[in-house]
Amino acid sequence: MSPIIVLHRQLETRPDDVAFLANQDAWTYGRLATASEHLAWALLRRGVRAADRVALHMESRPEMAIAYYACFRIGAIAAPLNIMPEAVEPESRSGVPDAGKKGEMTMNQTTTSAPTRVEVAEVLKRIADGWRNGNGEEFAAGFTPDAHFVAFDGTVLRGSRAIGRFHQQAFDTHLKGTRLVVSIEDVVVLGDEATLVFTSGHIERGGGRAGDLTGASVETELFIRQDGEVLMRAFHNCRKRPIKDGRSAEVWMAFDRAWKEYAPE
Repeated sequence: MSPIIVLHRQLETRPDDVAFLANQDAWTYGRLATASEHLAWALLRRGVRAADRVALHMESRPEMAIAYYACFRIGAIAAPLNIMPEAVEPESRSGVPDAGKKGEMTMNQTTTSAPTRVEVAEVLKRIADGWRNGNGEEFAAGFTPDAHFVAFDGTVLRGSRAIGRFHQQAFDTHLKGTRLVVSIEDVVVLGDEATLVFTSGHIERGGGRAGDLTGASVETELFIRQDGEVLMRAFHNCRKRPIKDGRSAEVWMAFDRAWKEYAPE
């Protein structure tokens, strides 16, 4: 089996495991995936397409792995041209000098403003910390001022202030003493500006009993970089309650009828 296929499987199944160390810097499979996706977009913008050959003229370091996997993502053929550090000028060590051709670029030219997986994880942690601290303002600090928030029950909140007020009421009542647990399932870089993230999560009480309040959920989030800070621009929550058979469908319809009849407007 090709090493690149093995790497792809690791990225899909073990995103938080360390792939390699470079100068004491730990690169997880997820971090490698995000970086290579950014580079893949840059190659596509330069006109590189499937079956094109891309010369990777650089040292054997993290950028080489990123570039190799980026080529694999778009179906291009990577042609590694390893060089020794002392054989090149310092300014060209991070990639190929830009000579204007579609397949030649330095790594610095591939950077985008789209949030990375690591940055997204940091924002989600801050949001979870705000939840655990029972602080609506701290929780909402991870959202943009004009954020669009859809709760699991269809409640729509607009703006970080509304998100903070809504959750503070919940933290003071039925969600008091709980904590939010979120796991990143997938990350999709949308060009240069935004990152789409798919997560799963649940709420735990103080004793660590998972899912005893509302059950597990799947969420979709949109992250952007605003004034240099990564924030969540949109959030949509959906409860994990699949309809698997006729009985579960009946339960769903019965609950829906009961809600329409008894729930307040």
